[in-house]
Amino acid sequence: MIQQFPSNLTPFQIAFAPSSPPCERAPILVQMRQPPKNGDLIDLNHSPRTASISIEELDPLFNKRKTVSISTTDARTSSSPPKTTIPEYQNCQPTSSKTLPNTIVAVKTNSKNNLNDKSIFSRQYSITVADLVICKAKCDAIRQQELLREKCQTFFVPGEKDVLFYSPLVDYFTTTADTIKLVVYKDHSWRRDLPDDQNSVEFTCDVRSTGEEILMDVLLRFLPPEVITANDGTIPLDKYGLKLFGFDEFINAKAAIGKHPFVGRNLSLGKDIQLEIGTKKLTQPKLNRLEKTIIQSKIQDSILSRDDIEKLIDRFSKELEKCHKDYTDTKIRQSTLQIIKLICTLMKQVQPNDLAAALDLFQLSNTEDAFKLAEGNLLRAVHRLITMYCKSSLTNFSLESLNDLFKPLEQRDLRHMEDNLLISIESLHNIPDPWVTSYASFYIQVHVMHGLKSFGLFTETPKKIVKKHQFVTCPLQSWADFNVQLLSLPRETQICILLYGIPKVDENGEAPGTSANFNDLRQRSSHELASASIPLFNDEGFLLQGPIMLPLSLTQDRGAHPWGPRPLIRNSTDPILVVTLVEYPFDIIFPKKIPSTICLQEDDKKTLWSNRGALTHLPESLPLVLGSSIAWDWANLGNIYPLLDEWTELPPIFAVELLLPYFQDIKVREKAINYIRKAPSDFLFNLLPQLVEALRFETFENSNLALFLLETAAKDRRFSIELYWQLQHRIESATNSSYGARCQLLQNELLNIKIAHFQDEITIQHKFLNEIDKVAREMKEVPENKMMATLHTFLYDINDRVMSTNVRVPLNPSFLCTGISVKDCGYFNSLTKPIRLRFTGVRTNFDVIYKIGDDLRQDAIVLQIVRLMNDIWLNEQLDLRMITFRCLPTGIKKGMIELVPDCRPLCEIHSSQGATGVFKDDILNNWLIKNNPSEFQYKAALENFQRSCAGWCVATYVLGIGDRHNDNILVTTSGHVFHIDFGKYMGDWQMAAGFKRDRVPFVLTQDMAYVINGGTQTTTEMFQKFIDNCCKAFNLLRQNCSLMVNIMRFMACSDIPGMNQDAVAFVQGNLMLNLNETEATTQFTRMIEESLRSKFPRWNFFAHTLVQIKNSSSIISKLGGSFDDCDPNKLSFTSEICTMKDDGRIREANVVSFEKWFMPNKVYMYKIEVKREHQAVVSIIYRSYAEFSLLIEHFLH
Repeated sequence: MIQQFPSNLTPFQIAFAPSSPPCERAPILVQMRQPPKNGDLIDLNHSPRTASISIEELDPLFNKRKTVSISTTDARTSSSPPKTTIPEYQNCQPTSSKTLPNTIVAVKTNSKNNLNDKSIFSRQYSITVADLVICKAKCDAIRQQELLREKCQTFFVPGEKDVLFYSPLVDYFTTTADTIKLVVYKDHSWRRDLPDDQNSVEFTCDVRSTGEEILMDVLLRFLPPEVITANDGTIPLDKYGLKLFGFDEFINAKAAIGKHPFVGRNLSLGKDIQLEIGTKKLTQPKLNRLEKTIIQSKIQDSILSRDDIEKLIDRFSKELEKCHKDYTDTKIRQSTLQIIKLICTLMKQVQPNDLAAALDLFQLSNTEDAFKLAEGNLLRAVHRLITMYCKSSLTNFSLESLNDLFKPLEQRDLRHMEDNLLISIESLHNIPDPWVTSYASFYIQVHVMHGLKSFGLFTETPKKIVKKHQFVTCPLQSWADFNVQLLSLPRETQICILLYGIPKVDENGEAPGTSANFNDLRQRSSHELASASIPLFNDEGFLLQGPIMLPLSLTQDRGAHPWGPRPLIRNSTDPILVVTLVEYPFDIIFPKKIPSTICLQEDDKKTLWSNRGALTHLPESLPLVLGSSIAWDWANLGNIYPLLDEWTELPPIFAVELLLPYFQDIKVREKAINYIRKAPSDFLFNLLPQLVEALRFETFENSNLALFLLETAAKDRRFSIELYWQLQHRIESATNSSYGARCQLLQNELLNIKIAHFQDEITIQHKFLNEIDKVAREMKEVPENKMMATLHTFLYDINDRVMSTNVRVPLNPSFLCTGISVKDCGYFNSLTKPIRLRFTGVRTNFDVIYKIGDDLRQDAIVLQIVRLMNDIWLNEQLDLRMITFRCLPTGIKKGMIELVPDCRPLCEIHSSQGATGVFKDDILNNWLIKNNPSEFQYKAALENFQRSCAGWCVATYVLGIGDRHNDNILVTTSGHVFHIDFGKYMGDWQMAAGFKRDRVPFVLTQDMAYVINGGTQTTTEMFQKFIDNCCKAFNLLRQNCSLMVNIMRFMACSDIPGMNQDAVAFVQGNLMLNLNETEATTQFTRMIEESLRSKFPRWNFFAHTLVQIKNSSSIISKLGGSFDDCDPNKLSFTSEICTMKDDGRIREANVVSFEKWFMPNKVYMYKIEVKREHQAVVSIIYRSYAEFSLLIEHFLH
């Protein structure tokens, strides 16, 4: 049954059929027809001048209904055809003799226009090459980029003012102590030639003292009176600042010292809080010996320039002019055909259906009238192709429109548009060769989406590939009608298209392409190949109209993402889909002002939505209420927007959820940014990977999120460098070209903010990383016995050429690296041969691991989540003494990892007594005693071990961390446990010979329990405290699961292996959210008992230790000795070698007393005062009689 149109509308008219009778009323013009059975796009057996074309051939809706039905849910279930109503439109006056373009135009029925006059349609053939005129026309993406750049100018850094590195802040105190001890040193900016000048000061201060108060106190001690007098009797606080010792990281002058994370971190490690004081000026990079190189972007837009288009049109014009000499000579037209093929080739192998038909007509025309007809069709098709290309790529030009017959004289408000959404899917081009050889046919699915909510689904029947004029294409020629009115669509609506292929031979060796049952065919055999999503409205609120070329991204069965910007033509290998939206004779705009309508419809029966007014005082309920909204069209926005203004201010920890793709509304996301803007700097810095990932969910380039990131970067140099590298590795690894291009745009804007010397610093970092990459490659190519020598040779060269430029290490850019301590560098004997680097600075050193070959994004996200867990615990006054370290991916499968000092892997501790050391309960406790000789140090180490072990047991269980052998668990000399290497997570357990190696909820062995119990095998009060800490930490994560889960949801679209919706579900399951607090405590206690009883972790340790001993080059370790025993200068009771250079010459040592200790057996320890040259502070150490004997024996040898 053919759909009945309103009486004022007539059937479709095909433009290249001149003999078709003109319509009595204004038509909807469509240049599309069903291809004949022989596969040609036009029927060459009939004369184009005398063809009799029926309504069935011309009505695409009729052709579509012969193959598929459509509904607002799924086309497969519909039994009735769609009903489309197109009203009459006003103010459409014919103004030109030019032709209509080859597109879909809805026009008004008005007899005064004389549109039934044949002269109107005859004028469509009067087009000439002169009408192909290039004009200025910015695509939406360029306009959005310019708006972003314009807004960025408001926070450009003026002049040469330094943007400093600021130490992060939290909104809680990082220590439970009331007072802390500070040691403040003068930095290099102070004069050193003054005699008896005081270089440091020690004092205690309240944790609530602000940085400004401490700064004033220190300056009063350091500044000579004449300096204060010269400054009008005031202390120059604006000139000086306090910063971390050895780093250019300044503390916040207005914030309490106790709210800086470094305070709590140093205290938990038993270290003094050391600061430096100096002028607020950074050391500039030195580029005198380093060529300034332009940073090359990884994503290059392969598009034609304006000059290229002009040259193509000029060549086309010259070749077409030759054809006018003899209309009957078809050979002379071959040059014209070749230039058309060149145009199609350069425009990504796109030869639309109308152009293919026009070429056929052009070849067959043998009279003057036929030639002029064919020439007009060819010119219109070329004009349409070039215009589509310009609209679909990053260009600032296009061709002047031929559509002046119905010139838009007004804008229409979307609220008055009752038309259904109608989309024409024309054809698929630039099909990859593997698809051509592997697939028999293709079909598409079209979804109308807002966030994750669907408004309708259209599925077409498969179409086969055809080849016309040497171009491979798939003429889909389908109409998608969703039976949803335009006025009911939200502003952020996305048209999501998925392409499927039906293979020539399925997995069973059959040919599924011959199946007559399409539904069965699709379910059994189709492969998801590519997808694209396109916003229905642009950033100004105008409805998308007319034909476009839509590049498709390969999905690899990952599904489509219904968010993000309009994809543009960038990659020459991307398949191209030609899509047309109905073009109206006026612009349609989404309402800019939404009236407040706090009146609920009767259909609003959902509990949250119906009671939303009573929840405004509960900030955390806002995402739930917004998620329960019935619709997001203009009518419902009047209910939603007033809620945003009335709601209690949302804490940043909850506002983050509003940036997920569930909430696509621009105003909601803008409100979320306003909430997040008030977050402490540590929260923003730790959340930066998620904020960068959230950029993929933004519809437009000039989003509030992009502006917020750039604005924050302009205030904090630490944030700006971290943002640069977060963007860099996404540019290199992005599978979605639109998202990669967006990251590149933001990176370019970041470089243009005019932060002093920022571009120079980034250039030096790129140069340095390229050199380290070269070292890693060269080292792996030589035999193992020459690797160390090769490494040192290259590092000495880098030290001479690059390090003198003042490199800021990307992992911690506040550390100014002045050189590499090559003798302390080495590599780890693992598969990827990670390099250990020791960077030297002005006052301290900084150690990192540079790794190539592993996807460090996994380690980075795990460590970020663990830091978040620790923040949750600290915020609730639960200090588990967690050791966390930073990991920064800098490219594809490469990056930097912070090296934790003074630590050893359990494997090394175990193997110090041979392979069977893993079965000795006291081995770990004895190692701690050895490294903590005083009773105070030992007890502190036991407390650190118990607390940190509890934290990591909870963290590794919740995240499903696998591959937990004793080389992946480390202990610091002060007793802190921590884990490394997170390649197996979210339940991806390590397998060996088909067996699961990770068989316990988390690793807790008998030697660990021995330490927790205070050096005894009997259960003590300390072990019960360990259980309490585990259960409390676990329940705190359960109470704050939303933030942790939301962080993972941001990364679920990032292509990080294992980080997907299944991982989110895994973590939610491990948190046991269906249990109450008591039940969860009981369950976790049982898991502690299960892990402790299991003997498998120790056997796993034993197997791993055997492999490591076998592969070790150390004879001593093979015989069961310590890895450190090969160094004759190291004593058994010291954790490291003390040297005169590093520690100072001992000028006096006195035994002042002795104490009785229990470790656990009774032993007498001698207290010794040690005085060193150039150190005013006397150090205290404890040694036993046995250790004195060992010292004397060492001296005798």
